[in-house]
Amino acid sequence: MQLYRGIIKQAIDITWKSKYLWFFGLFAALLGNGGEYEILYRALAGNFSEDFFGGFRQIASTGIFSTQGLRNLADLLVTQPISVIIAILVLLIFLALFAFMLWLVNVSQAAMVNNTLAKIDNKKVTFREALDSGMSKFWPVFGFNLVSKMITIVSLSVISLIIILGNNMRSVMSTIVYVFVVILFIPIAMSFSFIVKYGIGYAVISNEKFLAAFQSGWNLFKKNWLISLEMAFILYIINIIIALLFIVVVLVFATPFALLAFLASGLSMTGMFLFIVGLGIIFFFASLIIAGSLVATFQISAWTSLYIELIGKGAKSKLVRMFTR
Repeated sequence: MQLYRGIIKQAIDITWKSKYLWFFGLFAALLGNGGEYEILYRALAGNFSEDFFGGFRQIASTGIFSTQGLRNLADLLVTQPISVIIAILVLLIFLALFAFMLWLVNVSQAAMVNNTLAKIDNKKVTFREALDSGMSKFWPVFGFNLVSKMITIVSLSVISLIIILGNNMRSVMSTIVYVFVVILFIPIAMSFSFIVKYGIGYAVISNEKFLAAFQSGWNLFKKNWLISLEMAFILYIINIIIALLFIVVVLVFATPFALLAFLASGLSMTGMFLFIVGLGIIFFFASLIIAGSLVATFQISAWTSLYIELIGKGAKSKLVRMFTR
């Protein structure tokens, strides 16, 4: 536990003392704090097929891709060209904003990895330097995150298709097939999640090219797969603790808002009631954003610290140390 205790303490120290990293953590959180947890949860919950395929079904049900839908779009372009041009411009603006957010998310993750190393080496890094370091490593980090998302989607899609097909089988057979597929694909998807974490470390910290970093990440994971699982489990427990603390804090601070709103409602002060409720909603979302930013900063710092430890002095799994005493 000494290895993990040191890493967790270091990650907490970096998160608390480097508050400018919270900005990057805010956007890095959009990637999801722990892809391996998402894979495990959604696969076991079995609701991915409904979310993923249901979205395609809803889009297809609008008829936009049908012959009649395309014909209506062509007619609209002739009869109301201004409206179509405005709609296209709005769409382009949204696409530009999406592209900017995509860029910022990956730059933020690269900046946090690079600056975790700087903090461990006791180097002072400004916000601008952090941003520049993230911008210089955008493409490899984007590549790794794209691979991670694709592997996740493919794995969950296969599991979901098996669930759909299993609904037409006998209950016992469908259960057996489902368990088999989950046992097969969840480790594969989770392994890629760890490889991506280490690959980003090699790309950002060790300045390796994408393919070389991917190969190095695979080799590091293969050598330290048990440590990776132990680290993921410890961070999962910490995430649960943080979530419970967040709920408690929100409930404590929400109590005054609730009492004031109840009082305003009882006195028929509609304006005051709406103001208090609005203020409470703003407080909740602000708290949620800050919490997400802190968790993302902490998690990336922890995984980066583990990466640095593994490529440096190396480490032994807690379980291995327990059984080899």
